[in-house]
Amino acid sequence: MLDGYSNDGTEIVLHHLSCLSPRFRFKQAKWPDQSRGGSAIAAFTNLALDMVRESADYLIYVQADEIFHRTSRERMREYEGPPLRINRFVLFWNSFYKVIKLGSDVTPGNGTPWKAVRVFPSSSEPTSTGDGLSFEFGIGTNFQDSDDVVFHYGWNFPVNILQKHISHGRLYPDLAIYRKRASLCSELLLRGQVSTEMLDDLDPQYRDKQVPFSGEHPDCVQHLIGLNTYDPYVGLSLLERGVKW
Repeated sequence: MLDGYSNDGTEIVLHHLSCLSPRFRFKQAKWPDQSRGGSAIAAFTNLALDMVRESADYLIYVQADEIFHRTSRERMREYEGPPLRINRFVLFWNSFYKVIKLGSDVTPGNGTPWKAVRVFPSSSEPTSTGDGLSFEFGIGTNFQDSDDVVFHYGWNFPVNILQKHISHGRLYPDLAIYRKRASLCSELLLRGQVSTEMLDDLDPQYRDKQVPFSGEHPDCVQHLIGLNTYDPYVGLSLLERGVKW
């Protein structure tokens, strides 16, 4: 894990994780100065790749707000082949019970048919692009498609959603809508005003694309369901008691 000298307590949580598992390691590096279209995320991802490229034959990329089911993790741990392209993402929206549906119906959970490379040989020289969702490879690269599912929990906790919009105002300063939304969310947080209706008003383009979640959450997020604010220490306390995910 590479931390960009965060000031929200992330470093403390990562330190706790490293104490619980000797296999978990984290470093810190200066956050990039790129200021268009979220390119700083891709630049930071490429920096992390450079740090770990020599440590393993295969690499798996998972964003901090994403989860693979245990069965998917086990398959990926044994995978040997060309870059693996994941075809199913479940994007939760403003709760644990709704997801965004774009395009054709994709199960489980009526997911979104995104495509993103997340497993690849370390020798394949991937380059993170855009805002870090996927990677580019050399011309002629063959890919293996996978029906594994990525669960995206970045928009589940109402208070954190407002904080995320504020962060996006800094990550996407070239987009006026992001800057205006960040300013509004700062004011809403200050007032303590949080509601599902208000969250939908911040992203009205997704209001008619929400459907009920019809799948099951992975075991490692069950303790988070219903929380208004993400609390990493709930999970840390379970890990300290020996829970295995």
